[in-house]
Amino acid sequence: MFLSFEHARIRLDYLKRRIRYLPQGHVHLLESRDKKYKTVWIKSYKSHPELEHKYHRTTRSPGSDLLPLVNTSTKIRSEITDIESRLEELREAERRINKNAYRYEPRRMGLEFYKELKATEDSNPYPKPKVTYEHNGILVRSKGEKLLAEHLDELGYQYAYEPELKLKNKKIYPDFALYIPEIDKVILIEYMGAWSKEDYVYDAGEKFKELTRNNFIPSRDVIYVCESDNSSFDMTVADCQINAIILSHTEFVTAEAV
Repeated sequence: MFLSFEHARIRLDYLKRRIRYLPQGHVHLLESRDKKYKTVWIKSYKSHPELEHKYHRTTRSPGSDLLPLVNTSTKIRSEITDIESRLEELREAERRINKNAYRYEPRRMGLEFYKELKATEDSNPYPKPKVTYEHNGILVRSKGEKLLAEHLDELGYQYAYEPELKLKNKKIYPDFALYIPEIDKVILIEYMGAWSKEDYVYDAGEKFKELTRNNFIPSRDVIYVCESDNSSFDMTVADCQINAIILSHTEFVTAEAV
């Protein structure tokens, strides 16, 4: 119905201000000497208190002038009711999401979690390839990872490269742990760039399954950015995924505030 809760809130404020200056009432038919004619009954009209609680024929003044105002007022009240009903449905949907989906978050992935990961940056024991790329004093494993790190720097994000993440049964080393202060959340980024190597694909699949088993949910806690021999890495894909997570959290806050 609306693009956002904020849009709905602004629309509600506008309608409620507008309706203050319109009369409340309704239109109906009356019979007099076998003749039917329309009348408008005014419940309240603050700017003209003398017209309150009166019937006015719509074929003469002031009834003819009041009729479009009453019709407009009726439409606005109907829209207000629809918006408020829709907002309540959206709030209930957000409450269900908060109760059912986000309760499975593996742990509080806020600033303290990021600090723990940052303290173990670049601790992956898996040997690095012969060709590496230096960025901020750290040797990253591929040109794509270097480009991604540079892009995150340009956007002003804090991140840790290949930190140690302790899961229930093992340790894994996500490529990037990105901290978003606006929503106080860590997002793990997995860069997938060697699909032509069978062992790489197997290891990537095992890491994906291990993260999911430990309730690190794709598009909520983890995003995957890919590059292949035939398709280069597109920064906008990563940006869109990050922004989607940020918006999903800020929409929830806005919904509770409406």
